[in-house]
Amino acid sequence: MNNQVDEPTPDTEDGYRGIATIEFDCLTIDVEVTLHGHPQPIDGIYRWYGRAAKDARLSEHLSGRKATATIHTADGSAQAAVGEPDVWDRYRIIGRNHPPYRLTDPT
Repeated sequence: MNNQVDEPTPDTEDGYRGIATIEFDCLTIDVEVTLHGHPQPIDGIYRWYGRAAKDARLSEHLSGRKATATIHTADGSAQAAVGEPDVWDRYRIIGRNHPPYRLTDPT
């Protein structure tokens, strides 16, 4: 089983890998994230998702629970659900519509 996150390919997905600020109601954390996304063919909604790197402050704040946050990168901001840690304590990030990163121009 390969646990490495593959880079998005230009013809299939957009993505972002780097430092992001995760802003909760009472806490702001800078952490490395890997995000990918694509429009769903059935409903056309752009869905983006990924993981935050293991971070003690994030783990302490969420304690395995799910919460709504705003994800900020140098290219933008978007609301997302943050939760569902994996066995390496990397929290899942799930969002819809415009992501917090620049989308590739389809032309």
